[in-house]
Amino acid sequence: MTRLDGRNYVVTGAAGAVGSEVVDLILCRGGSVVAVDELPVDHRPGLLAVLLEVSDPDAWAALRARLAADVGRLDGLVTCAAIIDPLDGGIDDVATSVWHRTLQVNLTGALLASQTTVALAAERAAIVHIGSVVAHRGSATAQLAYTSSKGAVTAMSRELAVECAPRGIRVNTLVAGLLATPLTASLVEDPIELGRRVAHIPLGRLGGAREVAHAAVWLLSDDASYITGTELVVDGGLSAAFVTGREA
Repeated sequence: MTRLDGRNYVVTGAAGAVGSEVVDLILCRGGSVVAVDELPVDHRPGLLAVLLEVSDPDAWAALRARLAADVGRLDGLVTCAAIIDPLDGGIDDVATSVWHRTLQVNLTGALLASQTTVALAAERAAIVHIGSVVAHRGSATAQLAYTSSKGAVTAMSRELAVECAPRGIRVNTLVAGLLATPLTASLVEDPIELGRRVAHIPLGRLGGAREVAHAAVWLLSDDASYITGTELVVDGGLSAAFVTGREA
């Protein structure tokens, strides 16, 4: 993969499973990272850890001023920050408080991070929004707020790609499938529930956070220099499948 030496990136949700892997890969390829999360991120050479609530516009305004003074320019962004509220549900039971909070973090957080990146963007910058297959596929396991937020992120990403192209800024969505992360630990521990989901995945397993991170960092790199306004699906074939042969 193309090296990222001398380039500066923002990663939101940097303490999470996918975010931490994205941070690690960028650093390994010579880039520097502004690691944004409301949880602490371990300090390493090339990393600036920032405690920040991603849905807080005042916090982003302060960070933008700080980065303008200390970093100067940004070469890209990966928005990994997202929540799935345990009280998320379907049309009959999703609470408006859960709905608003989920949209604030997953959608507004991605918007505010994008605004900061665009304001400080280098000539050829790239933005990657981590989306989800739920933006395209319904589920009997109701999570209406999360699903809606990811659909909105995908639409926003496409709109930003068209608007920002004249500035030389590429914007893409990485559509992630079902991953083995702490968020899905209870699912992984239940063989029946796990089997129900794996039956729909042609590769027959959950994805890993690092597999998604590799794809995200590739989209940041010059190797993807003519790719914008699209969705890169990393889901083990889930979106392509009607019948997998694993249903039995």
